[in-house]
Amino acid sequence: TWEFANDGMESLSVGDLLIDPINPEVLIAGTADGIFRSEDGAVTWELTSSNTINYKELAFKPGDSQIVYATGQGRFYKSVDNGLNWDYVNNGIQQGTRMVIAVTPANPEYVYVCSANSTDFRALFRSTDSGESFEEMSDSPNILSWAADGNGEGGQAWYDLCISADPVNADRIYVGGIRVKRSDDGGATWIDVQNSYLHVDQHWMEFSPHNGQMYLCNDGGIYLYENNTDWVDITNGIVNSQIYKFGQSQFNASKALCGFQDNGTSEYNGTNWQRINGGDGFESAYDPEDPEYWYTSLYY
Repeated sequence: TWEFANDGMESLSVGDLLIDPINPEVLIAGTADGIFRSEDGAVTWELTSSNTINYKELAFKPGDSQIVYATGQGRFYKSVDNGLNWDYVNNGIQQGTRMVIAVTPANPEYVYVCSANSTDFRALFRSTDSGESFEEMSDSPNILSWAADGNGEGGQAWYDLCISADPVNADRIYVGGIRVKRSDDGGATWIDVQNSYLHVDQHWMEFSPHNGQMYLCNDGGIYLYENNTDWVDITNGIVNSQIYKFGQSQFNASKALCGFQDNGTSEYNGTNWQRINGGDGFESAYDPEDPEYWYTSLYY
């Protein structure tokens, strides 16, 4: 069972939530109206940021929960007292529209920040002194675009943006936008690691502390980066499709068509579902006179 635990924070949207690995009674929440902190296991909350901007990302320095990093509205902040006070950092790092953070136990001093405009890639910044100062590692190509080589314009950074750093190799990082990109030199250069089986629109990526492999969440479900070489869809068993439109065969009661948000159109044949079209599936219908014909529509 669940109950509300937001006394002092009320009904704010929470963009990220941390639990102190040393003292689990301490929680830090980045919300749409500032950073809040609890010292009693989320029974009560207190605003600790000096502003009330929309915070999206939080991260502890690996091995030292006194140092906490945060991003809000395209700006980077740091706390050295477990989230009680926060300082704005702009030494070597410029403001964007949205930022995401990655840290790695392979080098706890490293902090990676991927900065974006509302749509496309702004820059990749790296700190080697626990977020005190940053260096711009790259500002091209546009790793958040639809193009595999990053030479396209635009993107959807307002919607899909995530980053993760390898826990063993401090120079290897992954950034997810529409596609997934990898850098093996701290963000200086990029390669595309999207294959034809991996769904687009990436939202979160995380390395498991148990097996060292990376897991990825996107509009298509959950994927495993098996042996850090190939993507495997592990969504089976999670019922998560959003149906836009539904079509029923007039000739066979066991047959149905469904257009799914971001997941194409699938046909049910009485036993299982078979995907028959891509993009965003919308209106779908069987021909009312000929059972051999069906129609689907999509937005791509």
